Amino acid sequence: MPCNLDVICYIDQYSEVTRKSNFIVNAVGIVSSCHQKVNIYVHLVAFYPKEETRDSDLEKFNKGDIIKVQGRFSIIETEVQGNKIKVIKMVACDICVLNLDEQDLPQSSLSVVLIGVASDNSDVSDDKVTLNMIAQEYID
Repeated sequence: MPCNLDVICYIDQYSEVTRKSNFIVNAVGIVSSCHQKVNIYVHLVAFYPKEETRDSDLEKFNKGDIIKVQGRFSIIETEVQGNKIKVIKMVACDICVLNLDEQDLPQSSLSVVLIGVASDNSDVSDDKVTLNMIAQEYID
């Protein structure tokens, strides 16, 4: 997975599944975008060890928390109420719970780091540079 995403989001949905040596959190986070007039939804997956003595960069969070999360991601298509929508699916590698109330959720942007190979020369125009890149790895 060559892409890393860094977001601040409000946790709207939360569930846990217990396994033999860890538990898995599935959550839906809402990002208040500073560039768009609509909210962005992030499907967040976090793996926690059952043993509390093991090191983890994932602070535990709950529904209603505002968190800063970083991790690998991909964009998936899913069906909601008969409509196909695109969702950002993210596997967390770092989580920090912020001491904020829901109404204080800051407007922010999605910060993406992509590692890939440029496949052609760049196209340079007055206001942007366009690169064609190859990056192949997926979450699923």
